[in-house]
Amino acid sequence: VFDGWQHRAGVHDRAPLAVEWLTGGCLLVRTEAVREVGPLSERWFIYAEDLEFCKRLTDAGWRIVHLPSAVAHHRFGSSTPEAGSPNARWVYAMIDFYRSQWSPSFVTELAWRLTVGAGFLGRSAGYAVRARLRPTERDSWRREAQKYAAYARAVARSGESSAGPEQPAIV
Repeated sequence: VFDGWQHRAGVHDRAPLAVEWLTGGCLLVRTEAVREVGPLSERWFIYAEDLEFCKRLTDAGWRIVHLPSAVAHHRFGSSTPEAGSPNARWVYAMIDFYRSQWSPSFVTELAWRLTVGAGFLGRSAGYAVRARLRPTERDSWRREAQKYAAYARAVARSGESSAGPEQPAIV
């Protein structure tokens, strides 16, 4: 049902699969495609530039394909200054991307932020439950719960202005 929506190791690894977006940690892009749609946007230094680039590619008729035979090792979280601590910069980048692409009204943005915030809170609650059920892994699951609670707070704060309090400068 969710083919192409979210890649999980081992789930979509059997055959090439058309998707809407791939992480910028490793993209192989045809030169003609970059000439047609332009390079990665400088609006975001990190966390949204690959999403916006893939959207421009698909809008121009190019296909984004996950190739399971191509292997790259991407260390998630290694680009953040404080490893292991919640970093809401990517949340603010996603909110800015949403605003830049769809120019939502107050009502639709509020609905979007409530949905995304509720998703983060739900994940935080799930990790908190897992922390209680797995005493030997309690600290790591508790950190995950705290991280997603921080993401939910970032979404809530994003409505205060066009840039959140931890929003990095946008070029």
